[in-house]
Amino acid sequence: MDLEIFLLIAFIGISLALILKDKKNVEFKYVLLIRRTKKFIRKVNEIVKKYKKAIKFYSLISIFVSIAASVFGVYMLIQNLYFSITHPEEALPSVGMILPKVPGLEYPFPYIIGVPVSYWIISIFTILFSHEFSHALVARAEKIRIKSFGILLLLIFPGAFVEPDEEQLKKSKILTRLKVYSVGSFGNFLNALIFLAVSFLLFKVVLFFLEPVGIEYEVIQNTPASKANLEGIIISVNEVRTRNIYEFANVMRSVKPGETVKIKTDYKTYEIETTNHPDNPELPYIGISFRRNKVEFKENFDFLGKPSPFLINFLEWLFGSPLFTPFNPGLFSWIIILNLLVGVFNVLPIKPLDGGFIYEAIFEKFFSKDRAKKLVNLFSVLIILIILINVAISLA
Repeated sequence: MDLEIFLLIAFIGISLALILKDKKNVEFKYVLLIRRTKKFIRKVNEIVKKYKKAIKFYSLISIFVSIAASVFGVYMLIQNLYFSITHPEEALPSVGMILPKVPGLEYPFPYIIGVPVSYWIISIFTILFSHEFSHALVARAEKIRIKSFGILLLLIFPGAFVEPDEEQLKKSKILTRLKVYSVGSFGNFLNALIFLAVSFLLFKVVLFFLEPVGIEYEVIQNTPASKANLEGIIISVNEVRTRNIYEFANVMRSVKPGETVKIKTDYKTYEIETTNHPDNPELPYIGISFRRNKVEFKENFDFLGKPSPFLINFLEWLFGSPLFTPFNPGLFSWIIILNLLVGVFNVLPIKPLDGGFIYEAIFEKFFSKDRAKKLVNLFSVLIILIILINVAISLA
């Protein structure tokens, strides 16, 4: 069994076990399994009591950040709709479903974002934790009672929630509601920022010990590279050192189809006449597909020998592949991307998303409660309509 499939099955199984552990507290609604608990309320109260001022400041910042993110999200939706209408042949959906990428399964629609299972599981956990924990802390700091925490399972999709006293929250001040509703997405944005900083610092540490020294590749049959019997790790092109794939691509930009390039490997030097690239005739083509960058310890640390394949694979899993070249996202990249995407989507002015309740609270400052609800409902319909039109154009 493929490791990714095993992880997905194990994750679903563990989620089910946690939900069904205490059957009397499990609720089944349509295709939803819900389990509520009060176990973490005391811990939240302890944290709030200790850091109340910091949490209040945190929640105040969240209002401005979440509203700005909401405006940005609406702007991007409208801009994407305009582009879809003016360039329908190039249209892409403005939103996407984030699903685990199961080996051997191809999603048929362009608006489905396939994420490797291990990345998906960890990213979902960071999203849910930062989002719901932020809601809980601010609700208690604003003296809103928390009735329960909960986890749920929608088919294979996990979820979590904090259940505040809705009646108490509805009757609270507008500023209180703004803090409680906006802080969830702010937690996701802060999470993305923290992981960005951590990944940057860790990669600096990796760069201190390791460096790329050449390019590993596969030769495509019936191409100039295969006819030349190209072998070995590529270390230079036209006498320009190419330590990684980015440097190789940069040198090849100055080469035209039909020209001869001198490619040096750790085996020998080859002279290969380029042809037109099958996807873009204006670009040169020698017929290789990149695998990864060859990475070794720096000269000061060569006493450590050769980096083990496990170490390189782990680093690529964390930072992306190929290492030292930002082509495919790794764990840190997916955590950052998904936290940002979920955070922005959640503050769109759509009910029942947090963004809908944020704007309802804002409108109540200027209109009656009834008028505020109608305005938010109108915004919800308009935004959903924009999304649906965009999806329809992209699938046409």
